[in-house]
Amino acid sequence: MQFEASFESDYNAPMKYSLRSLMIVVTLVCVLAGGRIEYLRRMAAYHDREATNCLLLDLNEQLSLSEKLAIESDFHNHTVLCKRYKAAIYRPWLMVDTVSTSSAAAPKPPNR
Repeated sequence: MQFEASFESDYNAPMKYSLRSLMIVVTLVCVLAGGRIEYLRRMAAYHDREATNCLLLDLNEQLSLSEKLAIESDFHNHTVLCKRYKAAIYRPWLMVDTVSTSSAAAPKPPNR
């Protein structure tokens, strides 16, 4: 009988948080995650569009060599950022590095 009494008292203990509070927190987390994913998706689309525009500008034969090199650099930067934003969609809790877009900043594969 003593075992049943202690079991009932543990079982009937009041919950620390209500179900309503839990649902509010879960809803807020989902809304914030959805907003972040939408932001990442839009940024990936923007950089994809800009990379395409750079390709179209590069086809212009009237540009000087320095202008073509600047356009190629922009194309590379937008392409790298597009890939980073697309990868971050699947891990929205990580920050996207928008400062270093050089190939030297990218992780190198291990030598075999």
